[in-house]
Amino acid sequence: MKSFTYKTVAEDAGVSEKTVARVIHNSGLVSSATRKRVIDALNRGGFFMQKQSLATNVVFVLSKNDFYYKTAVVLMEYLSKHNIRFRMTDWKKEFFEEILADATVVIWGAGVHSKKIEQIRKINPEAIHISLGYEKFEGIYIGMDSLMGGQLAARHLHKNGHSSIAVFEPVSSPEHSDRISSFVGEMKMLNHDCNIVFFKENELAESMIIEKIYEKVTAFFCPFETVTYSIGKVLTENGFRIPEDFSIVGCDIPRRREDYTWPIDYISLNREDRMQWLKFLVMSRPMVTQTNAINLLLAPVLFINGSVKKIRSEKRKD
Repeated sequence: MKSFTYKTVAEDAGVSEKTVARVIHNSGLVSSATRKRVIDALNRGGFFMQKQSLATNVVFVLSKNDFYYKTAVVLMEYLSKHNIRFRMTDWKKEFFEEILADATVVIWGAGVHSKKIEQIRKINPEAIHISLGYEKFEGIYIGMDSLMGGQLAARHLHKNGHSSIAVFEPVSSPEHSDRISSFVGEMKMLNHDCNIVFFKENELAESMIIEKIYEKVTAFFCPFETVTYSIGKVLTENGFRIPEDFSIVGCDIPRRREDYTWPIDYISLNREDRMQWLKFLVMSRPMVTQTNAINLLLAPVLFINGSVKKIRSEKRKD
């Protein structure tokens, strides 16, 4: 599996990251010669740029409750303006295979089903498959650079004086594990005396979270959105304030902001960057020729909304 970032493409093409972004965004501010160098770099990495046919048919495999539904809607509006056919379906629906039989691009949301993908590939081997939410994907995955995300979260907490931190540790997700390992590594590098308290997926209960408080942590690092919400909910329902009593840094855009009655700082990719890549992939329709899977890893951004308190002492006083 190959991983792409603006940086890796820029280094291969001998241009700046901004130039790569301009090519992806189809900006007119790039000369034809430079644009060709960037496209050649993409080709060497596994993309083959082909001429788009007039019969482009994009199928979104997700529901209205999907984490990436809003992203899909924005792309649908863009496709509509360019007279590109699209439809939305769910892999559980009847006639699912028939719907995808003539698709040229298939965009999967959070509910990727590997067996279904295998079936579709047999029926329609020419389709390009793009995943928004599953990294172990036999196609093109667009997501946040998790290693950079963990580092960014660690620097944010360290900058504000935190060194005793509770970390939720999932048991099954490599993407979330990368965020945790880079977070812990960065914290240890910034402060080798820091105290990292781990708790696992089966410990995401009120009693377990409250127990971490007694271990004198001052902050929580949450590698994905559902645990960010769960921890914040438990803390506030037990009379603790965010950030006055405890600080929280989460990852990924909050799904339902109206459910958050407390502020939340979080690490996420830039949604516009992801949208530009999606537009590029759909309109240019590259085919993966040199590898079965490509990760497009986008640089994360720290969104500060007031859930991290600046403290002087490294440990909470009784």
